[in-house]
Amino acid sequence: SGINATYEIEDGAVVLIGTTEASLAAAEEQIKSHLNFKSIEVQDISVMKKNEWKCLIDELVTKLNASQENVSIEEIPLDKSGEVIVSGYSLAVMEVFEVLSDFVQQNTIIEKSIPFKSSTILTFLKEVKKMDLFYDEAKMGVKIEVHNAANVISVSGPVENVGKVETLLSAAISRLTYSVLKITKPGAKKFFEDKESYVDTVMSKFSCVLRLSEHHVFAESNGSHQACCQVQLPNGPLVALYQADLCNHSVDVIVNAANEDLQHIGGLAGALLKAAGPVLQKVCDSIIKDKGKLEAGDAVITEAGKLPCSYVIHAVGPRWIDFDPETAKKRLKIAVMRSLNLAETYNLQSIAIPAISSGIFGFPLPLCAEIIVSTIREYWENSGGGSVLKQIHLVNHDEKQVCAVSNAVQKLLGEYLTRSTPQPKKLRIPNVRRKNVEVESPRSGNVRSLNKLHVTQTIEGLNIIVVQGNIQEANTDIIVNTIGPDLDLNSGAVSRAILGKAGPKLQQLLFAEGQGGKGFAGCIYQTKGCNLGCIEVLHVVAPQWDQGNGPSKKVLINIIKGCLNIAETSQLESISFPAIGTGNLCFPRDVVAKLMFEQVLTFNRKYLKEVHFVVHPDDASTVQAMSDEFRRRFDQHLKSTFTVLNTTSVSELKQEHLLGSTSLASGEMKIGQVLLQVVHGDITKETTDVIVNSTNNHFTLKAGVSKAILDAAGQTVEDECALQGLQGKQRLIMTKAGNLQCKNIIHIVGGKDPNQIQDAVQIVLQECERNQFSSVAFPAFGTGQGGMNPSQVADAMVKSVAEFASKISPAALHRIRFVIFQPQLLTEFHSSMRKQQDSNLGKPKTFWEKGKNAIAAVIWGNKNKENKEFGPEDFVLENTIEPVVMEICGEDAQNVEKSISWIEKVFEKEHSIKTINSEFIFHFTERERAKLKNLMENHQITIEMEQSGPQIRVCGLHLDVLTVYSEIQEMVNEVRDKLARQRDEDRKSTR
Repeated sequence: SGINATYEIEDGAVVLIGTTEASLAAAEEQIKSHLNFKSIEVQDISVMKKNEWKCLIDELVTKLNASQENVSIEEIPLDKSGEVIVSGYSLAVMEVFEVLSDFVQQNTIIEKSIPFKSSTILTFLKEVKKMDLFYDEAKMGVKIEVHNAANVISVSGPVENVGKVETLLSAAISRLTYSVLKITKPGAKKFFEDKESYVDTVMSKFSCVLRLSEHHVFAESNGSHQACCQVQLPNGPLVALYQADLCNHSVDVIVNAANEDLQHIGGLAGALLKAAGPVLQKVCDSIIKDKGKLEAGDAVITEAGKLPCSYVIHAVGPRWIDFDPETAKKRLKIAVMRSLNLAETYNLQSIAIPAISSGIFGFPLPLCAEIIVSTIREYWENSGGGSVLKQIHLVNHDEKQVCAVSNAVQKLLGEYLTRSTPQPKKLRIPNVRRKNVEVESPRSGNVRSLNKLHVTQTIEGLNIIVVQGNIQEANTDIIVNTIGPDLDLNSGAVSRAILGKAGPKLQQLLFAEGQGGKGFAGCIYQTKGCNLGCIEVLHVVAPQWDQGNGPSKKVLINIIKGCLNIAETSQLESISFPAIGTGNLCFPRDVVAKLMFEQVLTFNRKYLKEVHFVVHPDDASTVQAMSDEFRRRFDQHLKSTFTVLNTTSVSELKQEHLLGSTSLASGEMKIGQVLLQVVHGDITKETTDVIVNSTNNHFTLKAGVSKAILDAAGQTVEDECALQGLQGKQRLIMTKAGNLQCKNIIHIVGGKDPNQIQDAVQIVLQECERNQFSSVAFPAFGTGQGGMNPSQVADAMVKSVAEFASKISPAALHRIRFVIFQPQLLTEFHSSMRKQQDSNLGKPKTFWEKGKNAIAAVIWGNKNKENKEFGPEDFVLENTIEPVVMEICGEDAQNVEKSISWIEKVFEKEHSIKTINSEFIFHFTERERAKLKNLMENHQITIEMEQSGPQIRVCGLHLDVLTVYSEIQEMVNEVRDKLARQRDEDRKSTR
């Protein structure tokens, strides 16, 4: 070849010798072009033991090495797998490589489990789509087993064929729509269990599959094999959150929350040992024998036994009570970091980590989750993009653990969040307060071309603003745009205006997001804002109004929810909505206004701070509809508040209290030596010795006023609550004040009825007196998230203070403040103060009190437990109604929505409510209460006592309601007759 170079073989390497650099480079290129090697991985060692394999290799060697040795084939058998190295002249190597690779592909038998969200999807693919692979396995060259209970299909066969089946199934599933309908009304489960024919109706009428799910086993998450949320770290691993069983999770290595002795007795460790087999414990015993007892923060790696992973890392987390908080946090961080480093040392690409130490080791769950996620972030930042780990799975089975880890991921890795499937949230309707000042936008404040018509702020701090102007001028983080199914931004007035401001790049981004396809009603596409004043644009395909006879209303609700969810998961603070659907889509303006306010007010948010409803200035009808809805929801509260306050007569304000004096004009009441003050304000700004926080049984509630107190106090107070909450059942704990201006915070489990609230206030007051505090500030217990009747709460709290002041005669505590955030509640507390004053002056009782007490005096001379009469607050029957949960699957999203609407309508026709009004209901005893409870259990209905008066409401299926209604009416008649007999007997005895 004219190349002046020679070569020698030394220690398995080719050494080139030449006269110049050029000749050496040419020689190297020449050798590489003629010589080559290839490696073939054999997953199943049995392939290399087949006679056909040996014959094939002999045939290839004979053919290619007949005249000279052109190729070498080296087999390297391992334990369960093997490797084949083919080396020699390039053409011969490629021929051998292709022939042997084909043989391996066709003869390697593997089994793969393909997970599904629900067996309903499998039923649809088999019975409706009738996919060939379920009926002609031989044609696909595989064996298929369907495991409905586990929502898994097992596919076994040659690697190539299994891969094809998996691709087919994935493609088929991606085209389906799956939804869950949960009906909690009484009688639903009974009704649908008796109506199996509806399953066939839904299938034939809507081409959908309907299946009743067992409520106690139905998981509302995305299933054990789908990530709840995932974050792709730039040049780093994918961090994914799963609600799943770690024992069945498929990764290279899983982390076990181990103890210091590596004795896998209970909890997660016990479950892993059971799944792995006894070999796991034997290996761990050997480690302890060699190294001795481990310490918190240590991590060791072992084989995995029968688990689906290759290795197990046993990480010893700290026990919370064994260390001071700072040391415990440090030890947990070390355990997680060592686990990640071990995985990298062993060249592993995927790892699954549970919430280490959060179980019986007592580590506060939110703190545990944040340490694990922050350590993962630190590991990634230190790796500089060179990490071997490609996937880090955060896997927990318990829903509380999943929620805590999800919150930590959003908080610490939120800027990289790529997809999120939110957990089901309980809807709540917050109380609101009106502000007289305009609220500045989180981005850049007021926009001159937009006119703010109405501004309000909810108790949770969400600003809601009705704006008159052009939406393309909005300066919020997100702008919502309405588009047609063709994704053409020139086809609608709103989208055309947005396109004009954003520039042509916006259309290009939208087409790219749509991937060349058409959208359908309910679709939401997310793009950048281009030249608009926002960060993101959400392009929504809204439905045509169907006169309320179809799914259009529900689709619009889902669109609004979807936009709010995207804003929240993206951690953006503000969003602007147009009046979706009020133009060519013909939605009634009042319907749209109601739906938009409704969805915003019931949305559970953490990051979102501001929602704008932007109405075009020329659309007077929509401006009017939005303004009417705003006033309906907010202005009436203010009006009622100020009207009642202003009509309080001067004579009422001057009345004297037997125990002291009341000045309702200033919201003060003197009871003995105690001054009770009712004020409107922010409790976190109070300077009293103590601030009271109404919380849950674990002292971890973060919603409404409780959230405001904990946020203002700071993380140290949250940690102290979490720590004290672990120390057994307690009604009350006291912590430091953190960043607040008080001395201490008392956290009390407030309760769910007036009696419990009265008791809670009494407990707090006695604790303050015992600790020599002179002043205390309470919020209005249970009126926000608790949803309790404000009038009853006010009565209970004021009564408790009066009892404390009159019976205990406190020496230290002299000032008690009720700090009310919602101004409309001031009226209730002022009214309660007046009632307390009147009760001590001997004010006549109400009509119901007169009637109830007069009749009771006749009947019950000596009350016992059997004869105790019940009021509304006592009359609480435990709801034992089981909801019905239905899964619906179909190929068309609209058909799925139609199925759900049809099912709901069918049930509503059979559902009934009847009310019984009688003053004798107040005289039901424990005997009648037991009868009512039996009626509820036997007929799957609910029985509730109305708070407004002597009324019982019965809800359930029509026939059951009629039956129970008759039974209760008989009970009322029996009480009435008993009263009459007793009255007659009393008259006779007095003659």
